Amino acid sequence: MRVKVLVRARPLLPEEVSSGCTTNYLSFGPNRIGLVNKQGGISNYDADHVCPPGTAQDEIFRLGGLTSLVGSAVDGYTATVFAYGQTGSGKTFTMEGYDYKRASAGKGPQVDFDTPHERLGLVPRTLRALFEAVNARNASATPGAPRLRVMCHFVQIYKEQVLDLLNPATSSSSAAPIFGGGSGTGAPRGLKLRWSPEKDFHVDNLYVEELGGAEEAEALFQRGVSNKRVAETRMNTASSRSHCMFTLLVQQLATDRAEKVLAEGRLTLVDLAGSERQQALLDATSKAAMLESVQINKSLFTLRKVGCSRS
Repeated sequence: MRVKVLVRARPLLPEEVSSGCTTNYLSFGPNRIGLVNKQGGISNYDADHVCPPGTAQDEIFRLGGLTSLVGSAVDGYTATVFAYGQTGSGKTFTMEGYDYKRASAGKGPQVDFDTPHERLGLVPRTLRALFEAVNARNASATPGAPRLRVMCHFVQIYKEQVLDLLNPATSSSSAAPIFGGGSGTGAPRGLKLRWSPEKDFHVDNLYVEELGGAEEAEALFQRGVSNKRVAETRMNTASSRSHCMFTLLVQQLATDRAEKVLAEGRLTLVDLAGSERQQALLDATSKAAMLESVQINKSLFTLRKVGCSRS
């Protein structure tokens, strides 16, 4: 397994500039980022790529190797891309690219899908690249060769519950708790996680959609984005309050045996909820916000314990 790391630094926000914030404590190289430490020295951290403020979305797509990962999925392999970082660091902008607008009192931020092409994030760009590759492979296939089909599902993990973003009805109060038990005092109830020799770990009753093209795929992705949990925090106008996982399944179908699936590639694009400190909560007096933040940090801490090698 090869894990590649791309570090992206976002530009200062207008309110940060007006309050006197600077980026003087950071230095950027192609594969190294430097941070001025408390002793006045510089602590350097290496990565496969380091992208300073102002790096364009298409450059992030190129340096992130998404074209290669798309090719791997088409060939039947599994790959994952996830954005990890503090609340307000630009994870959702990198993955989606959509604008979010402050809403009226009592409502969450509203997503604006009318986004210029140059601002689109990794997911919309990946969908276009994937269908270019799939359509080219199907068009050049020899008689009897497998045909490619693309499926997808989209979930969020919110307060340790798996919720289906393409079928919000499954997260209603009538759905089953993910791990059983619980009184459900207004808390979301998710789908059950199961394991089987055939499917490995999987989510029961998950809505899986066949995709006919890039435009249809992006429309479905936007539908899911509209259903996810988003709130305004002190650090971010639209903070994702859940871990969102958009999974693309590229199936190789036998054309002579009732479209039997011969192999399946998988590309999962993950926008993790941001780690946060107590002073960054939605409302310092809100118990619900406190519990929500604890759950986010707990799950991110668990992710850190997953062993992986960069060799």
